[in-house]
Amino acid sequence: MFIFKIISYIKLIIHRYIHCAPKDSYVSPTTIIRGRKNIHFGHNFSCGENCSILAEKGLIKFGDNVALNSNVCINASVGGQIVIGNDTIIGPNVVIISHSHVYENSESTKRKSGHVTNSVQVGDNVWIGSNSVLLYNSGVANGSVVGACSLVNKCFNKAGVIAGNPAKFLKEINE
Repeated sequence: MFIFKIISYIKLIIHRYIHCAPKDSYVSPTTIIRGRKNIHFGHNFSCGENCSILAEKGLIKFGDNVALNSNVCINASVGGQIVIGNDTIIGPNVVIISHSHVYENSESTKRKSGHVTNSVQVGDNVWIGSNSVLLYNSGVANGSVVGACSLVNKCFNKAGVIAGNPAKFLKEINE
């Protein structure tokens, strides 16, 4: 029993080192993290099963007390910046992405035409419902709620309920 505890403790230390998250954080062993040097974790970060956090050429910053549910993809792999504020919770199957493909060039294939990058800003105390997508150049204000299955493709600068495809401001929330 004692040996099992030692092995479990060693696995935990290795897991934390690999994912570079603070000691008071939990990152599922099934989470994929790429570009660790470009990812900054706040304290008390938690991340469910099968998440992807990708920042090979971009930057991702998590505030304190951020919780990701399962199958969340946060992608700044080709550039741009994603900032997620303190006390934010993100539901399962959410995608946050800081880039898009260039599609105006008809002389090149879509695959080879390159990317355009920008930032995604998620404020403090935000709840992002399951299956939502936040595209590049979008943002959600402090204290907001993003309804499930929403497509956020612009900035929402005041606290409220945001939902739909594309997302619309539905109701103000007084903080």
